[in-house]
Amino acid sequence: MRTLFKTALCVLFAVFASSALAQPQYKAHYRSQRDAAFDSLFNRMTDYGWLFLKDDPSSRISPDSFVARYATNLGLSEGYKLKAVKEETETPEGTTVTMRHQLFQLHYKNIPVEGNEFSLHSIENVLKTAHGRIVAGLDINVSGAIDAAVALQTVLDEQRLTQDNFDGNSVPIGSLILARKDEHFLKESYLLAWVFDLKSEKIQEPYRVYVDARTGSILKKVPLFMNCFAASHHKTRQAEYPRAGLTPYKPWVASLMIPNYSRYLNGQANNDL
Repeated sequence: MRTLFKTALCVLFAVFASSALAQPQYKAHYRSQRDAAFDSLFNRMTDYGWLFLKDDPSSRISPDSFVARYATNLGLSEGYKLKAVKEETETPEGTTVTMRHQLFQLHYKNIPVEGNEFSLHSIENVLKTAHGRIVAGLDINVSGAIDAAVALQTVLDEQRLTQDNFDGNSVPIGSLILARKDEHFLKESYLLAWVFDLKSEKIQEPYRVYVDARTGSILKKVPLFMNCFAASHHKTRQAEYPRAGLTPYKPWVASLMIPNYSRYLNGQANNDL
């Protein structure tokens, strides 16, 4: 009974958290820079990046030409590039229709931009839906980052870890990304950072640490694996964070529990704004 109660409580928390967490600031470029020709392609457009194409001949476009053709409308400018991450095709049971799903990651000056992904969904090579976030107007100098080894040592020192805490092949290898310093999706939210995944059999709770690539300070820390009751497991660490200059741990339960299907995008409700 107690376990059932906890599970029910967890689900309720996820529902409330989803509405609380689904409010980061973001506005798609095509909503602030209106273009009648672009707008006419869609039945619905949302601030959070959903585009539903009209089902008529004038709106039919191949998914392979959509991004290049409407790059400016989507907010893609100099230094921007959408790089293919994954592609899948399927034929629903009982039909001969081929559906295609493409996922892209935004890069700025060849650096991945956190939280900026874009997907295309088409049927028989006709685009039906596009969605994702592209933060327009980034103007960030990506050169002059501190060395990855220096950033890693900062992480190890702050977390009171050594190389001995990792198996030979699991010593963290840093990656440069444009990371969010807050919960929003605005051009001011991003800065250059090293990111390290700290995981090994000797680390009970694997997590990802972001290091400001300019100052070498810890930017943020998020769990790699988490369940609904993880927050209670971190209570003893909460008091340590202010002393280390960190933001207290906040479990993003909703974004982990809610599936990324047609109503949601990365935990964001598909609200027609």
